[in-house]
Amino acid sequence: MAFSDGCKIFVTALSIRAVFIVIGLVADNWYGDLNYTDVDYHVYVDAAKFVSVGESLYERATYRYPPFIAILLIPTIWFSPFGKMIFSITDALCCSEIFACKPFLGNDNALLFSWMWAINIASINICTRGSSDSITNYLVLLMVRVLMTSSTVSSAATVSGMLMGLLIYLRIYP
Repeated sequence: MAFSDGCKIFVTALSIRAVFIVIGLVADNWYGDLNYTDVDYHVYVDAAKFVSVGESLYERATYRYPPFIAILLIPTIWFSPFGKMIFSITDALCCSEIFACKPFLGNDNALLFSWMWAINIASINICTRGSSDSITNYLVLLMVRVLMTSSTVSSAATVSGMLMGLLIYLRIYP
């Protein structure tokens, strides 16, 4: 069975991000002062450690993110690239969301825009260094697709309203 265009784009985007995660691990572990991992990623992991032992995540003096991020990244305590993998998967899912807008963009534009996201070095760098911005990017694109493809206004408004609430929660720091 042949892969669809959307699946090819997703797999390619995910593969590129996986390579960058490995490059980051090499840079962080073998090149001393050259750190690929974003400072905020270390803040997330420290907060996850506090949560995992039942303490407040705000024991980490510079933690200024929603609790969801620290809870999501608890497995990072045992497997350090876990969070970067989650962020990379959501970033690659952005390609799929763009491609899913094919009925509105046209096939050629949907392919072009999806590939542009898949190979966008800024997006690749941000998610593989450990920034959670890819989660909010994905939720914005999901909200746009829901609004564009829903058959009823009330269901589109309800779902997009819930997504907007989640976006606000993830972006407003305490």
